[in-house]
Amino acid sequence: MGLQHSNRDFSDESSWGKNEFNNAFPVAVACYMGAQNIDPVYINLNENGTCAQRSLGINSLFGGDPQKGEVHFAFEQVFAPHQVLLADDASLPTNDVVVSRREAGVWRPHRPLEIKLTALPDAITAKRKEAAWGSELVIRQPTVASLGLQLIEKFEDHPQEAADLCLAFNGVNKTDWTKLIRNHTAQRKLQRLATALHTLLVSLHGHEEPLVMQPIWKTNGVSSELADDFLDMFIWSDLAFAQMIIERSLSSPLFRGTHLSRPSRSMVWLAAMLEEYGQTGAVAPHAVISRNLAGAKTDKAIAINGSLTNPYMACAQLTKPRVKLACVRSIILGQGEAFLQPERRLDAAIVSNLSRIF
Repeated sequence: MGLQHSNRDFSDESSWGKNEFNNAFPVAVACYMGAQNIDPVYINLNENGTCAQRSLGINSLFGGDPQKGEVHFAFEQVFAPHQVLLADDASLPTNDVVVSRREAGVWRPHRPLEIKLTALPDAITAKRKEAAWGSELVIRQPTVASLGLQLIEKFEDHPQEAADLCLAFNGVNKTDWTKLIRNHTAQRKLQRLATALHTLLVSLHGHEEPLVMQPIWKTNGVSSELADDFLDMFIWSDLAFAQMIIERSLSSPLFRGTHLSRPSRSMVWLAAMLEEYGQTGAVAPHAVISRNLAGAKTDKAIAINGSLTNPYMACAQLTKPRVKLACVRSIILGQGEAFLQPERRLDAAIVSNLSRIF
């Protein structure tokens, strides 16, 4: 639905693997919502520096009308315009989808988007009232790198303001991030860093851009039975997403054992990228993250359970998603459902065969 121009051939079975489906299906859902005049919920940062909600039209999200063929979707690609922000030999993070729009007959990159397809409810909130249900949000390192570049792009013409961030929290021009993230006595510095980052985000109010698409798909409790009120879409702006990371850092222990907590570590990554760009006019996102892993053993940056995402997402659309289950037949077209390749998980298989086993 709406994916007229793409780097994938959806008549080919190879375009329907698990990973391919998990980023193409949400884009198709968004296109369907646009055709039905259903606006996603846009989580943005208001002038008071708090996360708020408003609606965002699909044409505004994509920079054109996908139903009229005005948009191209390149899945698993880099956002080339960010190349000018990079240090020599640095590489761009791969985005789930890069949206381009046609200008003078040529497709020009318009926006990178990260996609987080999430189930509602998660195991933590499933036994609560529906209004308290939430979805687990897993954020990986490339998403934090993309967020850093989105923030840095806003300082492209005045990098010194990014450098001033570090002066604002620790009074020095260059931070020893490795020492900071391994120092258990650095709690006050990290709290000051959070305050400085928050102040920076507020200063950017009015310049935020969509970054993360978070479609929700609803089941009846934790069963695999899909709810009739099945799908809806939440969009996070870059500033709101960064603010959420800051708030998660401040509301959880800064250290887990001997290692910096995941939210605090992601906050440090953002600050370190901003500082590097402010001082040198270029940044190497992957190198910044690699130097400051602080005990990380996977590419998972943060995992936020449904009880923590609910306060940001709570609204009528979360309780009663607007896209009905029956509408899926208008989203998956051309008998594409025959190509679906779900994971074979033992726990799911046992649940599907309970009557034969127990």
